[in-house]
Amino acid sequence: MQLYISTGGFNLPLTQIIKKFIFNNINNIEISGGRYEKNLFNKILNFNKIKISIHNYIPFYKKPFVFNLASNKKKILNKSLAMAKKSIDLVSLNKSKFYTFHAGFLFDPKVNMLGDKPAPNKFFNRNYAIKNFVKNVKLLNNYANKKEVNLLIENNIVSKKQYLLHNYVPLMCDIDETKKIMNLLPKNIKILLDLAHLKVSSNVLGFSKSEYISKLDRYIDAYHLSDNNGLSDQNKIFDKKCWFWEFIKNDKKFCTVEVYNQNIKKLKQLLKLVESKINK
Repeated sequence: MQLYISTGGFNLPLTQIIKKFIFNNINNIEISGGRYEKNLFNKILNFNKIKISIHNYIPFYKKPFVFNLASNKKKILNKSLAMAKKSIDLVSLNKSKFYTFHAGFLFDPKVNMLGDKPAPNKFFNRNYAIKNFVKNVKLLNNYANKKEVNLLIENNIVSKKQYLLHNYVPLMCDIDETKKIMNLLPKNIKILLDLAHLKVSSNVLGFSKSEYISKLDRYIDAYHLSDNNGLSDQNKIFDKKCWFWEFIKNDKKFCTVEVYNQNIKKLKQLLKLVESKINK
């Protein structure tokens, strides 16, 4: 199993984050977020000693937006597909294998509306959003297959605050809908199981984490690891007693430490903990 550390917790220009990782002998890097830089695509390619996975959003564009393959707005869809294809190109040229992205939203949030921020009163029709999401993932998969890149969809999260205020549940948060969508997609597309997302969604919606993992195991090919309070996504540090260790299988493709902590020493300690747990 490949092991990565995410860049998601560093609010710096992306190449600065990568240089910091390389300096600290971290060469398997999941690129997610970071600040915009000109010619970012070629700058990343010039780091020829690293192996990358790209997750969801990468700042190719000066004006940020929220990636959403379930959107009903042509502008958002076109930008999302274009960015995803560029990410697939980058992964392919780096001779890596994975591009991962989150399941769709039922509205198009602004960048400052992510997390527990208020949601609008009106959402996309759920069935339409599923149909749109499936159609766009299939388009992306056709492109990725030509580049020999694997697509994985990250399970979404139900924030307790948004659920109580707006009854809002994004796509692919529970067992039944996740299975339904995966069955509509080509079999080579898999799930990136964010265990922190699962912790929150299962708590808010009241389903069993173990049942989710058991029923969806054949689709799961990778993991995101972090911890939280069970109410919202916090990307906190986990420890050797964390709930998810018994569910992680070492025959999956990769595992990413997605902890938003800028202490490189601590991130490397977490990586060693993961290695010790999966190599038992």
